Amino acid sequence: MRYWDEATQLSQENKVFEEKLEVAFTNQNTYKKKVEQLTKNYADVSEAGLLVIEENKSLKEQLQEATNKINELTDENLKLKQKSKKRKLKELIKFKGFKKVKN
Repeated sequence: MRYWDEATQLSQENKVFEEKLEVAFTNQNTYKKKVEQLTKNYADVSEAGLLVIEENKSLKEQLQEATNKINELTDENLKLKQKSKKRKLKELIKFKGFKKVKN
């Protein structure tokens, strides 16, 4: 009878271990799916990050080109203003009747 009791106890322990093993396999599959999803998400985020970096470089280049153009136009505008001031001054001198003094 003693062996029978031990066999029954071992059989019950074996069932418990089988249930635990089944739960472990289920958890392993669940975690595997989660890891696969996280890996895919990481790849997607990394790809998006690279696209953002490339877009940022392009925008920086465009900004630099625009800044250069603004600087060129500002310089040109200053030159035109100086010419305009000289022209207005000449017109004022002519209007007031001033004459150039020759040295």
